[in-house]
Amino acid sequence: MATPDADTARLSLALRGAGRITVVNEWPRVRLDLDRGVLSPLGVITLRSYDPFQLGHNHQVLAYAYEQSQTAVTLRVYDPNTPLDQADAVTLSFDVVRPSGPVPITHNLAIGGRPVRAFFRTRYRWTNPLPAITAA
Repeated sequence: MATPDADTARLSLALRGAGRITVVNEWPRVRLDLDRGVLSPLGVITLRSYDPFQLGHNHQVLAYAYEQSQTAVTLRVYDPNTPLDQADAVTLSFDVVRPSGPVPITHNLAIGGRPVRAFFRTRYRWTNPLPAITAA
């Protein structure tokens, strides 16, 4: 994602920043999933680049719960890189108060200390794996 961190204007064009996309577009979709009792798969953006070969530096997690106190949000996530004995304590935290600016996202994901710039809800459709297993 090469989007700027904050909303910007260039040549009379308004560009939505990664903070706005995360807070205004993606967070409500994730919250709706979780309020329905449905797990929410997330793409986690860790860098700003136009280079498609850098996609491997991003990450995926699975949100299963959230806590919100006024404007502060903490997502509880399953991170496949985190050891199982630490898996229950993995979180992404952010504040929804100012989506037009950079939105700092604090985390303890096992991604080598890289920052989280943004996240988005990925498309997912459940499929019963039993037919594939029994066919093998």
